[in-house]
Amino acid sequence: NIHDENFKHNFQREDVARDFVKHNLPKRLLDKIDLSTVTIASTEFIPSKYRGSRRADILYSAKDKQGDDIYILVHLEGQSRHDKYMAIRIWEYHVAIAREHVRRGGSKVPLILTFVLYHGKEKWTSAESIADLFKDFDLYVDVALRSPFLVNLSHVELKALQNQEAAAAPQMIKKGQARGDFC
Repeated sequence: NIHDENFKHNFQREDVARDFVKHNLPKRLLDKIDLSTVTIASTEFIPSKYRGSRRADILYSAKDKQGDDIYILVHLEGQSRHDKYMAIRIWEYHVAIAREHVRRGGSKVPLILTFVLYHGKEKWTSAESIADLFKDFDLYVDVALRSPFLVNLSHVELKALQNQEAAAAPQMIKKGQARGDFC
């Protein structure tokens, strides 16, 4: 609608982007950002299933004071009711933005932040952060984000695999398959 288009038009101005970032980022992060580098980034980073008819997503990029990329997604929520799955959708955005950044040659995933500007009359009752999705977010961070996900069978000794009870055989077969040695 015309109000959403006007809002998006204004948020695509770089002076508005810089001021929004300046007034909405936590101070700890704001101290690390070079505000003069805040620009509008391509929305191609946003998953196409959300990009199509929804024209309210704006992606800002910036550099930190060391010159590394930071992405800030401003999602202009135009619904009159909240989306109970918004935090999951944001998580999908983060993964898509990270994937596209790496595909374009980035060696590490940059910091990706999201803001949802909600203006509905209904009270927002769903998650307000990705952390709110988890029963035990600290445990998730420790075991899913900080712990290695790789079980590198090519470096695991057969003796160590033999101690894994019922899980030993399929791993030993897989290890043998790669080496051409099933014995």
